[in-house]
Amino acid sequence: MTLTPEQADRASGVLLAHAVGDALGVPYEFATPPRGEPEMIGGGLGDLAPGEWSDDTQVSVCIARVAATGADLTSTTALEAVAAAFEGWLTGGASDVGIQTRAVLEVASRATGPAGIRLTMAAREYTASHPHSAGNGALMRTSVVGLTRLDDREHTAAAARAIAELTHADPLALDSSVLWSDAVRRAVLFGHLDLTAGLDFVDSKRRGRWAAWVAEATGADPARFAPNGFTVAAIAGGLLGARYGASAVPVEWASAVHGWPGLRGADLVDLGRATAQPSTAGQSGAHPPGAHPPRADR
Repeated sequence: MTLTPEQADRASGVLLAHAVGDALGVPYEFATPPRGEPEMIGGGLGDLAPGEWSDDTQVSVCIARVAATGADLTSTTALEAVAAAFEGWLTGGASDVGIQTRAVLEVASRATGPAGIRLTMAAREYTASHPHSAGNGALMRTSVVGLTRLDDREHTAAAARAIAELTHADPLALDSSVLWSDAVRRAVLFGHLDLTAGLDFVDSKRRGRWAAWVAEATGADPARFAPNGFTVAAIAGGLLGARYGASAVPVEWASAVHGWPGLRGADLVDLGRATAQPSTAGQSGAHPPGAHPPRADR
């Protein structure tokens, strides 16, 4: 599909705002929330530099590099490529790795066969021996999946589930990835936020719980809302980028973000745009931070 300038700006903002949220959240992970505005001061679990993104964005880049080629993320070939990228990331640049993700990758590394199958089987084994192991390791990297088939909600949901299953098998982890990817897709296309539009992709036995959780989260006073395992700044950033676009990201933040594997904010803009429109990969259609087309819906 051909995107309007506004849609293209929003697609370009997904990975960029994801990384910005990530870099802003790094200093406060498992720590006291900031008083006042958060700052990109680095530190965190990976002892990162100011403006450097964490594993949340690193694994998202692994997916984006495959998706930007136009690959079908539900295909065996693409899943193999993403799984292999995760394995390469673990041994070649991970600043920090979640407990479940590390366990799955390490078990998979001792098995034989294609990477996608090894990871998926290891994830199922982990969940079988660790009840209630949803976590946010799949959710934190799923925003970019929402860009892969903007005109096909069924395919987006299937891709979100398939990518999540590489490391997480708990139904709640899969549900959250599907709901978030669909919300990102809708935000890019239509410029609005709707976290429940994908509930028809969730098992009917769990829809009521998810509807209640979303209502509680979106209707709460931010000062009183209790954060949980599904709430991180990178996740929120990806959805906000999908809604408001790269042009809404402050230039100082967009210029400061950087991280593995040697990318900066402008590279994430290009990756997001190419993922949404694979034919633009390698072309000059994407804009660097601070030079994006104006949004008509500001």
